[in-house]
Amino acid sequence: MAILNKALTRPAALWGVPLVPLLFTLCILTLAAVWSRFYWLLLLLIPAFIELRRLAKEDIHFFDLKLLAFKTRGNRAATRHFGTKALVANQYDAIDVTEFIKHMRLNESIPLSRYLPWSSHLHEQVVKNKKGDFVSTWEIGGTIFECEDEHYLATLDMQLNNVIRSFEGLPVTFYTHLVSDEFTDTLECESGIPFSDEIARLFYASREGKPFYQRHLFFTVCFNPHTGIERATMKQKSLGERKTLLDNALQVMQEHRQAIGTALSRYAARPLGTYEENGHVFSSQLAFYNFLITGRWQKVRVTRTPFYDVLGGTDIFPSTDIGQVSHTDGQSYFRGLEIKDYSTETITGLYDSLLYARCRYVFTQSYTCMGKDEARGCIRTIEKRLKSAEDDAISQQEDLKVARDMLQSGIISFGKYHQTLIVSAPTSEQVIRDTNTLADTLKDLGFIMTLSRESLSAAYLAQLPGVYHLRPRLVPVSSLNYAEMVSFHNFHPHKRDGNAWGEAIAVVPTPSGGVST
Repeated sequence: MAILNKALTRPAALWGVPLVPLLFTLCILTLAAVWSRFYWLLLLLIPAFIELRRLAKEDIHFFDLKLLAFKTRGNRAATRHFGTKALVANQYDAIDVTEFIKHMRLNESIPLSRYLPWSSHLHEQVVKNKKGDFVSTWEIGGTIFECEDEHYLATLDMQLNNVIRSFEGLPVTFYTHLVSDEFTDTLECESGIPFSDEIARLFYASREGKPFYQRHLFFTVCFNPHTGIERATMKQKSLGERKTLLDNALQVMQEHRQAIGTALSRYAARPLGTYEENGHVFSSQLAFYNFLITGRWQKVRVTRTPFYDVLGGTDIFPSTDIGQVSHTDGQSYFRGLEIKDYSTETITGLYDSLLYARCRYVFTQSYTCMGKDEARGCIRTIEKRLKSAEDDAISQQEDLKVARDMLQSGIISFGKYHQTLIVSAPTSEQVIRDTNTLADTLKDLGFIMTLSRESLSAAYLAQLPGVYHLRPRLVPVSSLNYAEMVSFHNFHPHKRDGNAWGEAIAVVPTPSGGVST
């Protein structure tokens, strides 16, 4: 169990208004008054402050979410044509067709490839992003947590905390994805006993239209080997110098990947990467990234084409409430859930209740490592603001002192954390029901949940490893908080085939909607 410093999860505010929009409004009105010499414009500060406070009262992150909505605003002509923002799978050139001059031109739509970060495979298990980041992913079997000793589970979380803390100050971002997906399964064996075969037939007939649910865990590490200045200077270097720098950075990434792979071995981790089938090279890593975009599992072949032009294949239409993904054989709908206010503490397996939800969703959590000096400065700044504002949250101020002590003692580190829960379903009615079910589940854990409205586009794209700039509600949390929220808990996978007697005897549904064989 670890204390979650809620004071760090809200932006700095003065009289209930975040400082950045307050100072921006103050500067704009002051400059306008001085430039125009209409000093009565300063009187507008009063209604402006009242309006800013009203908006912040609804959601303290309102202005940050508005900024994300602006970043994903799309094209005005395309929005008017489709009736909502649109991210299309295809990219078109500008053409001159006069009879369509009053309508949207094809090249005015926003291609999905603009937001996809992945470029090419530098190694069998390493993908390079457009901006030079290196990305590697593992599929995690997980820890079987049911009926397990709490001390053992807490020990695993402390070990995971130490792994995360070892990357303190490095340009590393971790992503964890909990995927709940549907599947169907039946056994085809014939026993030769008419009564037994009839019972089996009736049982599987009763399961028609009732899918099982399985949970997949994925862990991704993103390493940024070069700063912005270094990337800019690389353009001036020769091809040989750039290749040397790239090889050196890849070697560092390989060392990080090996260290993480060793630490994840206790969770039955399997690295994703390229494999060969029928003389062609495919990538399970790209298949997972493509699933995050489309919601469908399919093989992805590795070619010389940049990955951002290959992946996707669907049109995404996010609105202010429900989004739609258009496939070649139909469409699906999605909604997003975000944490508006956190609980006061985290415990081992905090989100284990999500494993029992019988619906399709992708739960994404990311953590960008902060340096010790950066984290200490962030905590001190929040402490000073709470004192100067005479904030009544005395317990939060005491918790910040404890957090600063644990940080300096090397027990924890800090990082910038975000989470999004994208729920999907084949119909809009079902996605609303499933979203409400998951929201109630998280409310029971002490969280205040809210729908992704202004930030629905950003929340959907923030699932993708490497899309750092669109993560909503990015807040500092400790490495121990992150470890306990991740935990890597899962159910027993069971053994359908390869038993001593051959195929399993029966397929039985479990309380989580999974299958026991």
